[in-house]
Amino acid sequence: MLKKSTKKIMFWMLLILVIHASTSAQNSPEITSWILSDGTTTCKYYDTNANIIDTGIEANIQAVWYDCDYVWLEATGTPDYLTGPFPDGNPSVPTDQNLSFVITRNPQEETGVKTVNGLGSIGYFINGVGIFNASDGMSYNNQGVWNRDAIFFENDGFDCSRGHPAMGNYHHHQNPAPFNISANPQSTICTTYPSTGLYTPNASQHSSLLGFAIDGFPIYGPYGYANTDGTGGIALMVSGYETRNITQRTTYADGTSVTAGPAVSATYPLGAFIEDYEFTGNGNLDAHNGRFAVTPEYPCGTYAYYITMDTDGTSQYPYIIGPEFYGVVVNCGGGTGGEPVVDCDAIPPPPAGAPCCGDGQCNGSEDSTTCPGDCTGGGSSVSCTPTIGAVQYTGSACVTASAGSDPVLGCNAVNLNGSATGATNYSWCTNDGNILSGSTSLNPSIDQVGTYYLTALDANCCSVTSAVTVTQNCSSNPNVVVQMRVYLEGFYNLSTGLMTTDLYTTGVISTGQPFNSSPWDYSGTESLTLSAMPANTVDWVLVEVRDAADNFSIVEQKAALLLSNGDVVDIDGVTSGVNFSNITSSTNYYLSVKSRNHLGVISNTTVNLPNTITYDFTNNANVFENSSQISDLGNDSYALYAGDMNSDGVISVADFNVYVFDLSLTNQYIAADLDGNNSVTIADFNAYRPNASIIGVPQIRY
Repeated sequence: MLKKSTKKIMFWMLLILVIHASTSAQNSPEITSWILSDGTTTCKYYDTNANIIDTGIEANIQAVWYDCDYVWLEATGTPDYLTGPFPDGNPSVPTDQNLSFVITRNPQEETGVKTVNGLGSIGYFINGVGIFNASDGMSYNNQGVWNRDAIFFENDGFDCSRGHPAMGNYHHHQNPAPFNISANPQSTICTTYPSTGLYTPNASQHSSLLGFAIDGFPIYGPYGYANTDGTGGIALMVSGYETRNITQRTTYADGTSVTAGPAVSATYPLGAFIEDYEFTGNGNLDAHNGRFAVTPEYPCGTYAYYITMDTDGTSQYPYIIGPEFYGVVVNCGGGTGGEPVVDCDAIPPPPAGAPCCGDGQCNGSEDSTTCPGDCTGGGSSVSCTPTIGAVQYTGSACVTASAGSDPVLGCNAVNLNGSATGATNYSWCTNDGNILSGSTSLNPSIDQVGTYYLTALDANCCSVTSAVTVTQNCSSNPNVVVQMRVYLEGFYNLSTGLMTTDLYTTGVISTGQPFNSSPWDYSGTESLTLSAMPANTVDWVLVEVRDAADNFSIVEQKAALLLSNGDVVDIDGVTSGVNFSNITSSTNYYLSVKSRNHLGVISNTTVNLPNTITYDFTNNANVFENSSQISDLGNDSYALYAGDMNSDGVISVADFNVYVFDLSLTNQYIAADLDGNNSVTIADFNAYRPNASIIGVPQIRY
């Protein structure tokens, strides 16, 4: 038991930092993720002569209604990106499907017999376009045994966005991204008939929410968090299905003997038929092509499906959803797409122009004046009434224990104090902390560090979520703040004296620290949403505190944000500098800073920390080996040399090879983008060329 004097000391050394980020999670994504029609944009398609034909059909989602159980949607089933032509002879073009479909807001796992996904729409993308399964609806010799894979048999009939119509019902069996995202596309149609598709995959960030399956679970693109708890950086989601090792098609993967199909050949290679695949579990997704994981829209986790492709962008079976749904299928749909129309609530949304005050829906001629009860929450306006104010804490003395070399930090009961308006229900959740009690109140009790999410719901169950991060230092040394300033040569604008913030303003910058791979292999979990970053964020840097007696020895590392004026700041949004928890106050250390694509530097001398005077790496006198290790900007300031694209501490032909590989890529968070303008061009080569053959000091090389 701690002595009273010890308790008192530790109480004052307890440091709890609270970050309030009101946009840390999207409001009710099943309501607000849909692409709503602007009333003017129509569906257009190419004819075979490359003429663009306007169908006059309003594209995307026309209306959204919701209550606490369901979201109803009306759509034409046509996209706002260019479609067609369909070179396999398909005479059809996208037509108005007059869709009226329903998505459950409370999806549940099917614990009984799973539902097989059949023909027709098995889900909808956020623009209202239907998602079809992997089959083209036909089988070998029409025997219903060896079912044809649509991606193989219909490849020549897909447009640039990998979609096609069936009797006017435009849909996707696979990734709705252009074929030409691949270096070796399965089709060359984008050359003559380009289209943007629904989106473009970005390997540096978690994929967007692209749609919902008819069981209500979300569908994401091909990139997710490496670990299901939201840590570990970004990883490609890999299908657990592989082609079977067969030469004859006489049995299914489970050993069932069936009517023979064609032998495996060049005409019918493995993968031509659905039954050519078996689930091996060698990927990171389950048999339904999904997993339970944290996502940007669901910070405490959800089951989600992921579109699957290989690293070159080639679609991988089962493409979107596996042969069976994970969840309980809500049999709701409509329109002319072949889906059954089933009333999913006692009061379905009324037709347009037919006001029905008191039904909880805001449609037709209803507005906040004529039907205030309906038009303050639910309705086609897709507005959320709850708002969350400051989330704070009250705490008490700190206690600590150890488990091997990994300290376990905890506190006696700490209460989070949330505030919200326009809300009727509350819910707290967390991935890495612990809620002792009060998870459905505004004031839960916790006893561990971590990020806690408060979700406030209004009467229509429209929600808003806010995050509060609780951290603490129970060691004998309080956090030590390191202040430094550094410029990146490629990002620097001589006329303004500032660095470009294009990576931030365009949303390309990674929301998680990017140093978790080789050569850095830094295991920190620093991350924050784009909206929580400072508006003048330039990029991430890796800050290192090194031993005064041996500047090769790294005592502690932290990933931090570099601002346009050169200041390096912590991700907490509060500290003027970077917090370090494992170094000793009033002690001398060397400092080092590294970038993703600029040559790192180390301080010319030791610095007593915490430093009240910012250590200025823009002054070459402060850099180890002085001017040989830092670029002269010509205005009495210096910057890290641009060009170390493989981050090994040497600018060489190996970096040029990175540039060549990434040349012409745009809107991606990649090392070859030396000037930070979201594209790899000759300008990046010009930044690299004068620095080729510059060698960093041994301390920063890998």
